[in-house]
Amino acid sequence: MNMQQFFAIFLRGIAMGIADLIPGVSGGTIAFITGIYQRLLAAITVFSQPAWWQALLRLQWRRVWQLTDVYFLLALFGGILSAVLLFSKLLHYLLSMHAHLLLGFFFGLVLASIVAVSRRVHRIRAVHILLAAIATLLTLYTVSVDTLQPQNISKLALFAGGMVAICAMILPGISGSYILLILGLYPAVITAVHERDIVTLLVVAAGCGIGLLLFSRVLGALLKRFYTATMMVLVGIMIGASPKLWPWKEAGEGVKIILQKNVMPAEFAAAPDIALVSLLTVSGFLSVLALEWISVRRKSANAQ
Repeated sequence: MNMQQFFAIFLRGIAMGIADLIPGVSGGTIAFITGIYQRLLAAITVFSQPAWWQALLRLQWRRVWQLTDVYFLLALFGGILSAVLLFSKLLHYLLSMHAHLLLGFFFGLVLASIVAVSRRVHRIRAVHILLAAIATLLTLYTVSVDTLQPQNISKLALFAGGMVAICAMILPGISGSYILLILGLYPAVITAVHERDIVTLLVVAAGCGIGLLLFSRVLGALLKRFYTATMMVLVGIMIGASPKLWPWKEAGEGVKIILQKNVMPAEFAAAPDIALVSLLTVSGFLSVLALEWISVRRKSANAQ
């Protein structure tokens, strides 16, 4: 991997990190659209393979290096971590003070993601449409439940929340941060990021690591054996999650505003800024299509 390729993966990581900070947007969607999803799954799945652990336990460092997509993972997760550290406060502020504008942009992004992912699914049968419909209904139900309000968040709850959230995070669809919000853990996690609470972050990271190792292998196997069915389920998840990104909400506190009931612009408590929100929605939509176009062009150039 040369420096140009490393930087390109790093930028994708930044985009994924920003998406994962927003409750409702999945970094997995960004990975899929930008053409690195399969490589990401393959790179993560390596860590659950016996050969990798055997080489590690035998201190066969050269073999470990050969089995691991080191530069790809360094670039991608370096970008994700950079986004979390650099943009968490900004996105927290925007969700608190200008949520309808930010949600407008991401609403367009998710709508375009549904189109982009759907275009990569072929030979669709009735059973695939049924699976997508079931996934849509289940997701609609999931995002409609009331958020939990744990009084004292234990380290075990944070660990388990990390395991569940990471599964959603690598799926093109509902985001891990949204799962944390539903579980009532998002404020604690985002506060830990702001305050650099290393202990809390390590507990969540450990849960994410275990969940990632377990889930990535399952997802990789599903995509290999049942690609169309799996992709249609993911499309259903995105369709079901998209209403939560409707820009205009009832009044809410901070990031929890995303859980509030959708309202029409005329019922919005503040100025609805319909023109600006519409512009941002179109911008988000076109941004995804531009990313997809660039990815397709790059693949075509590499194939030649």
